[in-house]
Amino acid sequence: AVIVSAAPSRLEVASGGSQTSFPGDPLVDPLLIRAADAAGRGVPGVVLRFRVSSGGAVENATSVTDALGLASTGRWTLGDVGTNTLTVESDEVSTI
Repeated sequence: AVIVSAAPSRLEVASGGSQTSFPGDPLVDPLLIRAADAAGRGVPGVVLRFRVSSGGAVENATSVTDALGLASTGRWTLGDVGTNTLTVESDEVSTI
């Protein structure tokens, strides 16, 4: 059977959220974002933009979701002491 995903309806953190590290150091794991349709299936081919809103820099400013609907920031190096935040944007689905 062939299952076809519909258009993405949401973005969610699949792994790598809520990590801690020292200022100027990279996080141990990349942030992995999943684009999912209304039924919860991963949606491939969605272009995601990663923008550091507070602190540091990410390796990948953009990434395209794979066959499972997953895309990665690559390495995220933290900025100053405090909360470092990242915004994930797509033209196809709401920002997280």
